[in-house]
Amino acid sequence: PDAPAVDVLVNGAAALSGVDYKIGSGTIPLAEGTYTIQVDGITPGGPATVIGPVDLTFAADTQYSIVAVGDVASIEPVILEQPVGDIAAGNARLRVLHAAPMAPQVDVYATAPGADLAANSPVGTFSFKEDLGPVQVPAGDYQVRVTLANDPGAVVFDAGTLTLRDGDDIIAAAVENTTTGAAPISLVLQNLTATSEVFDIET
Repeated sequence: PDAPAVDVLVNGAAALSGVDYKIGSGTIPLAEGTYTIQVDGITPGGPATVIGPVDLTFAADTQYSIVAVGDVASIEPVILEQPVGDIAAGNARLRVLHAAPMAPQVDVYATAPGADLAANSPVGTFSFKEDLGPVQVPAGDYQVRVTLANDPGAVVFDAGTLTLRDGDDIIAAAVENTTTGAAPISLVLQNLTATSEVFDIET
């Protein structure tokens, strides 16, 4: 949240330029093999390397997501990987990442809109840098709520109604709220082509 925009280099060449906080890229296809990955912060004094360079080996038929988390003093990558595979007809695929360093361990609920949390179980409990999924769920409307762990009455984020479409393939990252409103987090949704941000329903 306190970082400048960054450039992402693959084997020393700029693959992405001027990427700001809470922004992701679409899929970048690469042949399987080992690549040198580096992230440079764009500063008035010139580029400052904040992650890497590090050699990463990418396998065939695998989707990788590299997410920079933390503040500038402790920035680090979280690398998610999952097999590339078809999404069943009528389903969406979803993965959720806790990318908010100031937020504690939380429970995540994805219910029918308006459902009583006390009558439902969370889809998972996770802490900073942990993730849930990937999981395929039926396309449709969901109310995503985040509560303190083991306390369904302590809702810290309510996305309202979100619609997952047939074939959606989404990574949802809970990040620090850098805009307005009382909620400590917002959700950044990344599909294969674009990024969007979901704010608390009260914002």
